Amino acid sequence: MPFTLQDLYESYPDHDLLPCGPPKAGIPPNIYADHAKGDTLFQFLVRELFDGEEVANDPEEQWRRLERVHFELGRIGARLMEIRENAENAETAGS
Repeated sequence: MPFTLQDLYESYPDHDLLPCGPPKAGIPPNIYADHAKGDTLFQFLVRELFDGEEVANDPEEQWRRLERVHFELGRIGARLMEIRENAENAETAGS
């Protein structure tokens, strides 16, 4: 069974602080994402996991997309950590 906008909302950290509030039954994902202005990560996840009927109704495709997002965020985090460490090492070497 595919997960729903409500599932994503409830699993999102500090979801009670999202500018959009919980999704109303039947709201199209693109409209709901527009209501989430101010939290671009949440908007991205709504669009990535519910964009189009083929995704919204295919739990395997939702999981593939979620796993890809997780992988890509991990790579971004690792690269930013590397940049930070390189800057700190350069600072230390220059002292």
